[in-house]
Amino acid sequence: MTSFISFARRHNADRTVDSICTRCYQTIGREHNEDTLCSVEQHHSCDPNCERLLFSRDMRVTGVLAAPDTI
Repeated sequence: MTSFISFARRHNADRTVDSICTRCYQTIGREHNEDTLCSVEQHHSCDPNCERLLFSRDMRVTGVLAAPDTI
């Protein structure tokens, strides 16, 4: 079964558009034409190591990784 992944789009000053995975927060593509990002998005799969880091108990709410003894 394929799970649904959504993507955020960020418009940059240089007129490029970034596609950002809302699950793993990786910027998966940057194009001048927003329509061409769909192909990159269709082929994206989240890196399990990245997801594990994002949702580990050592993660502070601010998104900064903290040493376990400081939590």
